[in-house]
Amino acid sequence: VYEINDDLIIATDVSGYDPEEIRIFFEGGRLHIVSHERREPIAVVDLPQVDPDNIRMSCINGVLEIICRKDTDKGHQVIHIE
Repeated sequence: VYEINDDLIIATDVSGYDPEEIRIFFEGGRLHIVSHERREPIAVVDLPQVDPDNIRMSCINGVLEIICRKDTDKGHQVIHIE
């Protein structure tokens, strides 16, 4: 996890997972990265409040990159890979 200006960038290895099955959601100040293929979460990351309406996510060569804008907590929302 690192910051560039008002953006938070989260990068994690998801090799071995089907990118079409990966989802993320924010809840209680935590980012949850999950796959419908497996029961265990891929990762859970503590984050400051972010804007769930301003998130980009990509998966290239087994590396998932999530870019989100810091903001106020707007609740639980599921995000799909573009």
